[in-house]
Amino acid sequence: MWTLASMEPVDAGFLSVLPPLVALVLAFITKEVITSILSGVFVGTIIYTVMKRLPIYNAISIVISLLVEKMSEEMEMVIFITLLGGLIIIMKNSGGARAYGIWAIQRVKTRIGTEFSAMFMSFIFFVDDYFNCLTTSTVLKPLARSNAVSMEKLAFIIHAIANNICLLVPFSSWAAAIASNIKDAGISGGLSVFIRCIPYNFYPVLIIFFVFLLIVFNVDYGSMRHYEELCKLRNGNRIHRIDSIITPRSEDEKEGSVWDLIVPILLLIGFTFLFMLCTGGYFTNPKLSILEAFMEGDAVLSLSMATLSTLLCCVLLLVPRKQMTFNGFVESVKEGAQYMAPTIIILAVAWTMSGVTNELLGTGEYLGMLITKFKIPVALLPTVFFLLVAVTAFALGNAWCCFGIFIPIASKICMITAPNSLIPTLAAVMGGAVFGDQASLLSETTILLVSTMECTTQSHFKTQLPYLLTVFVVSLVSYVVCGFTQNNLLASWVVGLAMMLIGMVAMYFVYPHLKTSQKDMYYDNEDETKKGLRDDQAIDDDFLKSLMYNDSLI
Repeated sequence: MWTLASMEPVDAGFLSVLPPLVALVLAFITKEVITSILSGVFVGTIIYTVMKRLPIYNAISIVISLLVEKMSEEMEMVIFITLLGGLIIIMKNSGGARAYGIWAIQRVKTRIGTEFSAMFMSFIFFVDDYFNCLTTSTVLKPLARSNAVSMEKLAFIIHAIANNICLLVPFSSWAAAIASNIKDAGISGGLSVFIRCIPYNFYPVLIIFFVFLLIVFNVDYGSMRHYEELCKLRNGNRIHRIDSIITPRSEDEKEGSVWDLIVPILLLIGFTFLFMLCTGGYFTNPKLSILEAFMEGDAVLSLSMATLSTLLCCVLLLVPRKQMTFNGFVESVKEGAQYMAPTIIILAVAWTMSGVTNELLGTGEYLGMLITKFKIPVALLPTVFFLLVAVTAFALGNAWCCFGIFIPIASKICMITAPNSLIPTLAAVMGGAVFGDQASLLSETTILLVSTMECTTQSHFKTQLPYLLTVFVVSLVSYVVCGFTQNNLLASWVVGLAMMLIGMVAMYFVYPHLKTSQKDMYYDNEDETKKGLRDDQAIDDDFLKSLMYNDSLI
């Protein structure tokens, strides 16, 4: 049985970058992430066995041994993700999300109100991006149809908030994964490091600020403008308002309450904070302050205990009120575990890749040597990693894989060349990963979102890409400023926010003078367009009615 402790690392030189490079190229070609990363892992173990002069068949046993060892080390993380999946499905099946959707539809009557509702609801579901995309898109889709907001615009808003809010809240599944990767990189206090990275997370904050400005100024450009104009044209031909068809599913069936959604989220936050204090020693060491104990807490263990405690409270909240039967509750938890299975598999292969590149082949040390050899300015480290990770995440379509691969590499390089740049560089890794994940056609959140939004992957990709690139460039400038001002946060934020605000104000004044075609992009002439609008109206009405009476859609 091979273990990392029994395997001495080798100095693979330029070959040490081959495994992630193989994974990157295969992801581009095959558009399949798990197999691509596993292929890179096998390439890495083959390099290791050849350089150690071991029989080549040992590469297979090393892969299996590494996978088992990494899964054993990260079992707390696996348990947390499994429990979180159960909680997500519980909140979905209890009717709380549907209740919030109906509440919003009855009260929100404008486009700007719809867009802000999407933004606000995405903030509420910060615990996980999958849950955020699935629930928010399903709940708010009828509201968007009612108020002439295109599916592409709604998808962009949800996607922009769902992915990025997870990097700004220490109570999310992303925070736990990143804290775990930071710990694996040999840095103590994973969650405290994550929290220290938040002020340097320019891209997540700027994309949220960009969405806010986009809604306030009511301007769109690129393909999004065309889809928005088309949606307004379609909406003008509709007869029925969605609020006229909102009725309970049946007289003897109770509707879920908005509190069935809010209470579990509040419980999760409260329990997480409590258990962070417990694991940080606050109740056993009176000399520790609350902040010190929170920083020293075990993030993954605390989140696991908090999620389990929230699930137990949900039993008491839902079963006595007959919102769910006990058997239904158990089945929902099982469904949630299955729902999170792809995430666990991706994490497992990413952890294995991290073990191969950083603990067997010395990829981090090699890249650190290159940076020193070619005299890449230390000030450019965050910028370089932001670009590198963004390209990799775009190719792989998964931010979590990039966390597992690049956080250990960035940590080792910074500790060798520039310890003071560690926090900004780790933040740049996070920002680049979330950009690539959001922009990629291969991203699971992209696929999940478009499947519930009834828009195509291509339309979502081409409408959101100009917006994402705008924020990407501004974030890149902020990292350059940050590096050359010795991590001056004030200067970095002033430059980034000023660029964003000036650009949006300029767009606001230019917007009325931009020409747009009223021709439907799906039809070739005016008669076909009118027929398409009539068909769209019939489809919309049938869909809205089915949404109100069909549980499977909610």
